[in-house]
Amino acid sequence: MKKILLLAISLVTLFACRKEDANHRTESITKGEKFGIKIGDNAASVYASIQRLAESKGFYDLSVVDQPTYNTPLEIGKRMTLYTAITFELKDVVYPSRVIVMFSDNKVSDISAGSALPEDIAKWPASGAEVINKGDDLNNFYDKLMAIHNNHQLDGYIFRLGSKALNQPYDTAMDNFERWHFSYSENNGERSTFTLYFKNGILEKIYYEYDKSLVVN
Repeated sequence: MKKILLLAISLVTLFACRKEDANHRTESITKGEKFGIKIGDNAASVYASIQRLAESKGFYDLSVVDQPTYNTPLEIGKRMTLYTAITFELKDVVYPSRVIVMFSDNKVSDISAGSALPEDIAKWPASGAEVINKGDDLNNFYDKLMAIHNNHQLDGYIFRLGSKALNQPYDTAMDNFERWHFSYSENNGERSTFTLYFKNGILEKIYYEYDKSLVVN
């Protein structure tokens, strides 16, 4: 009995000394759920659960890991506006040259263009029969982009999608990706990070990481 008591005291002392354990932990979850995100749910249901969590925690997007690059806007289609941004990048050039179009509140919120440090611009391209303007309605964005593409002003560019906007509907193409990632912070210095692992469109594992920073008043 004394040995058990001494062991218990030693364990309490050990965990009391390792204060970093209270401020950092990880979990690998293959059964049950975490904050409403359930193992075994299909990708669309998981997305709806993340949207509910986002409303309560105040975050706005998630990363779809290993998104490919696309050679034409046609390969992406109208679903491009379900994301936070699309980037056009010239290929086979020494220095990067890209255009970044950001989306927010169902509009084109920002446009920037350039190399390492793209500069804000009001429209792109600078001239042509059709241009993308800051403030354009997203309902017209894909048609405008295709008109620019058909006018050969996007020749030599590749296309990348930004993170998935959680205020937009589910993108069924997300069924084809095996990892999603998102994180959020709270006012008390707590940060939660999730990596979700899917197989055949079903959630198999949640890797959760928690960190708490020291808050000094």
